[in-house]
Amino acid sequence: MRDKKENISVSIDIPAVIPEVKNYSSRVAWKKAVWDVIVAHFVTLRHTNKLEPLLEILLTPHERSRVIHRMAAINRILMNKEYREIEEELFLTPQTISTIKKALREEHYRSYNERGKIERKKKVYSPRKSSESSKDPFVRTRRTKYGIIKIRG
Repeated sequence: MRDKKENISVSIDIPAVIPEVKNYSSRVAWKKAVWDVIVAHFVTLRHTNKLEPLLEILLTPHERSRVIHRMAAINRILMNKEYREIEEELFLTPQTISTIKKALREEHYRSYNERGKIERKKKVYSPRKSSESSKDPFVRTRRTKYGIIKIRG
């Protein structure tokens, strides 16, 4: 049963006070406050032997791998390495490298997916020419790699 409260003792150094959500007007404000607490706590943990166990609990192996790749990519970008060199060494796509480069400029990481919701524009196709529209209702035109073909049907 979940009703039973269990006292858990932890041997790692975690932040003592994480503010409650109800004390903030929005979740965004609460997340900002909690982030500030976490960053301040990381600053106090100056030794690897204190910080590493906390990161082991907070991050999955996949998340740790992503952080490692991003940090390595930042390092290579600051060393003025070419995209191709970074790709080959870290197995990152040009898109990921570009996103990290933009994060360095903007000082805020936003994934390609997140940027797409705001920045990328929808494709605008040119209108069809009047000559392409068929006058015969039984003929359809289709664009193919061989050009425009007319299909009777």
